[in-house]
Amino acid sequence: MITFWCFTREFEAFTRGFGALLVSLGVLLVSLGVLLVNSAILLVNFGLLLVNFGALLVNGRYS
Repeated sequence: MITFWCFTREFEAFTRGFGALLVSLGVLLVSLGVLLVNSAILLVNFGLLLVNFGALLVNGRYS
């Protein structure tokens, strides 16, 4: 009975550690997803900046 109690205690510690590992991996994946979304937004903003600058050149504001 003592060995079974130790086994369940060790198993509980293992499951807590594994759960903490899964939580940290999930947080890492969420932060990577936020980074990818931010870089995509940055690329879209840079493209819009180029479009606006090209429109200004077409309209002859800088020529």
